Amino acid sequence: MNVDYVQHRVFQDPPQELDETWVSGVLIGGVASPYDDVALAHAYLRAAASLVDQALDSKQPYELAFPIFYL
Repeated sequence: MNVDYVQHRVFQDPPQELDETWVSGVLIGGVASPYDDVALAHAYLRAAASLVDQALDSKQPYELAFPIFYL
């Protein structure tokens, strides 16, 4: 598989103009995090289900097997 990887900073300060319309990233931790244990588990379940759908639609589902198992 030939994938071009682009490096982005994962951890960076939020922009100064941050308001409720901002959709260019994710804030995690502190009061910004909407996740309790159950919501976190559901987020992993949704991610796994999405990957299962992609794997079933692809011609090479084995490429997504380990990420699915991890989730």
